[in-house]
Amino acid sequence: MTRTEIDLLAEAEALQPQTVALRRRIHGHPERGNDLPLTKQAVMQAIAGLELEIVESQRTSGIVATLRGAQPGPTILLRGDMDALPMQEETGLDYASSIDGCMHSCGHDAHTAMLATATHMLCGHRERLKGDVKFMFQPGEEGYKGAKVMLDEGVIAAGGEPDAVFGIHVDPRQPAGVIGGREGNVLAAADSYEIKIIGTGGHGAKPHDGNDPVRVVRDALLNIPERLAAMLASEGDERRVHQILATEIRAAMEELTDGAERG
Repeated sequence: MTRTEIDLLAEAEALQPQTVALRRRIHGHPERGNDLPLTKQAVMQAIAGLELEIVESQRTSGIVATLRGAQPGPTILLRGDMDALPMQEETGLDYASSIDGCMHSCGHDAHTAMLATATHMLCGHRERLKGDVKFMFQPGEEGYKGAKVMLDEGVIAAGGEPDAVFGIHVDPRQPAGVIGGREGNVLAAADSYEIKIIGTGGHGAKPHDGNDPVRVVRDALLNIPERLAAMLASEGDERRVHQILATEIRAAMEELTDGAERG
């Protein structure tokens, strides 16, 4: 390793206590969606006093802090997400979630703390930086389109469009100290679909008089994801991975809207 890499590693290790402390503070007070006042407050306090140009999103709790390098060069954006998930924490940790039904189970607390520490480290090397660095603290990653809101507001482009964007995601399957990567796509975006299957009831002795939706649901679970994945793969880059899943099934006995009743 070079001298610079050794120095940066030593700096990161020296800042490890504050990284852990910030992560645990955020972990204990998780927030969902685009409005994350406690998380935003923790971030603002963590980067206070640094030589940064800070732009705050007006429609979310998002923050973009820009470090101007002393030398000319490209603008790089580093991004970390901040929001939690609707899950109950049962770890028993002393810094476990204090919010019922909400937990940082996807690692965004770590992403936020890591980005705050990166901010401190790079600010300490401003004189050597060739270009600018934007630090994007993003809310609403878990289905709330927080990044798009910030893009539409112009918060990310304020003070100069980034030339490249980098993000990172923790992975508990990897041993500590290991960083993985690959050419092409690494992380995925999620979308959702909904299919309604309406059947009519009947007598068990005369199943042909009814319209059994259970069989249709069975076939849908087996066939539709496979066919959708094949269709998407045929339309795009073969290196792209498509995963189509049926993650929730709901059943209900209801009256039809036209006044007829289910049997």
